[in-house]
Amino acid sequence: MPENPTLAEYDAQHNPVVAALFPKQDPRVVALQALVDAEQDNRTAAFLFDDAKQAHRKSQEQLDTARAAYVEAMARTPLT
Repeated sequence: MPENPTLAEYDAQHNPVVAALFPKQDPRVVALQALVDAEQDNRTAAFLFDDAKQAHRKSQEQLDTARAAYVEAMARTPLT
């Protein structure tokens, strides 16, 4: 068995009912595994997207703070 078995491989190895109902290369098993993998990828992408939104928000706040400090410094500094 591979180091990180797929759900179908694990079930085929450890669940005799699944192994009997769905032979190892059964297209239904492959489709089910693709569905499980896609769902996990979707959850991971959503998690990463949320992290990216938070990082962008923080970066935008830092940019706004720096911009305000620059404008204030320019207003206090006389042009010579």
